[in-house]
Amino acid sequence: MIRVIASRDHEFIDRITLYQNSSNPVEKRDLKSNDPVQVRLKREFKLQQWYYEVKRGESFTDIAKKYPAMKALYNNRVINNEEVAKILIAIKRNPADVSEGSQKFFDDYYDELFDTNLATFNCLAPSIIYWMIRDTYQRTNFHEFEKAFSFKNPAAFYVLKFIYESIENKDHWEKIFVSFYENVDDETYNGFVNDMERIISKYFEIIYKAWKTSKEPSHTAYLKNSSTIKDIEKRYSKDIKLLKNKQQVSLWSTN
Repeated sequence: MIRVIASRDHEFIDRITLYQNSSNPVEKRDLKSNDPVQVRLKREFKLQQWYYEVKRGESFTDIAKKYPAMKALYNNRVINNEEVAKILIAIKRNPADVSEGSQKFFDDYYDELFDTNLATFNCLAPSIIYWMIRDTYQRTNFHEFEKAFSFKNPAAFYVLKFIYESIENKDHWEKIFVSFYENVDDETYNGFVNDMERIISKYFEIIYKAWKTSKEPSHTAYLKNSSTIKDIEKRYSKDIKLLKNKQQVSLWSTN
């Protein structure tokens, strides 16, 4: 037996799905996969040869196993809307809010993060910068941390926030930056990455020093506190301003 429900009211469909699956765990992200914004972004990303993951069971890895031609079609250019939500909440709200989790992103914060005017380049540009930040984790340790990612995973969203706060006319820059990323030659891009990595490394050091000089013994608790972003800015305002000036030169050189 099957039940077929036809409606143009996406909120109604989401509510029906939620109530009918009340005995099973339902991810808010899955429910939002049919939201008009997600449907539009998925279509627009596909036109740009990016695979946009919108729910569980549709990861690029799973789909590519069934349809090997997908690898050639997208050339492993994959973007995940759950990661996009984390990135958007860090730059639109507060890096500390990233710890609140996917259920919040695709419920309470959804309309703020995925507004109707959100374009693919608004998702891609900060994602590319975030990937660049994550690529600086090569060292196996970071100060007293045996693994760098123990500190850098939550701190990366603060680095991203600081970088984005210094960018003016973001839509203009984001569109140009995505074009730069997709068309630049390897030598030019590697030079840009080297410049940015030095700046990113200094941001990590500032965030680390801010935590060590705070009264919070746990870096995890410190980075989950909504007042932390202001605390870091207050303690190291001159250093951050200097980095932002250097960073603007690197970012705008991509124009």
